[in-house]
Amino acid sequence: MFEYLLPESAEVRPVSDLLAAHQAAIDFQREVEHRQAFEDYCQWYYKLAQQNQAEQLAMQNDADSFIWWLGQRKD
Repeated sequence: MFEYLLPESAEVRPVSDLLAAHQAAIDFQREVEHRQAFEDYCQWYYKLAQQNQAEQLAMQNDADSFIWWLGQRKD
């Protein structure tokens, strides 16, 4: 009656192959999304690091100017 459910059945094998292929496709899509999210994060982090370096350089120049101004003021 339910012979098609038995593993020896010819119809069960293609269904299991289809399910395995479907699962592989889902896993692949998740991997692609994960890698894209990681790439986006890396790009964001790189831009933030550049911005922080520029701000640090600007603050360092401001501090040097302020120290120079204090030195000029004492004279």
